[in-house]
Amino acid sequence: MNEADVSGKIAKQLAHMAEEKNVFLFVVSPENYGLVCTLIADYLTRELRLEGIYITLNTGYSKATDTMKKKGIDTAKLFFVDAVSKSTGKTIKSDNCSLVEGPQSLTELSMAIATTAASGKYSFLVMDSINVLLLYNDLKTTEKFSHYLISRMRSINMGAIILSVQDETVDKMISTVSQFCDGIVRL
Repeated sequence: MNEADVSGKIAKQLAHMAEEKNVFLFVVSPENYGLVCTLIADYLTRELRLEGIYITLNTGYSKATDTMKKKGIDTAKLFFVDAVSKSTGKTIKSDNCSLVEGPQSLTELSMAIATTAASGKYSFLVMDSINVLLLYNDLKTTEKFSHYLISRMRSINMGAIILSVQDETVDKMISTVSQFCDGIVRL
């Protein structure tokens, strides 16, 4: 699938995110993963002019923002909850980033998300990626956390995109988590 096809499919799925506050599970091939992450952030911030929360479980704040800035994405429209940098000893001095201990610290991650979302400033949440949660937590815990997160987003009327890289280790989790979502998008 080329970039134009991927971009078109993202636009089609997310076009009504501002009004409908849908929750989508994006299941992405490993080769399209980086592209999809940046295209989602770009579409939501540039095309829909929304502000959102971006949960980085896969890469730290500095790398994520550097990649996005190179693609012309206005990272000031995103608040990052970074679950990578603190565990590597990095500190971040930024008004649009909160550090949590790591992907295994689900209570701390939940509190950071809830606190940020409570500001009422943000319209969507992107979680990059659920696969990382499975590296640090068992399947049942990851499914429960995903259900909590989706329920929380619905209760505060916020849209969400949960990203997953397609591989055999996540198939069972995808089938469970997709039940809580408005749609599943395969790229």
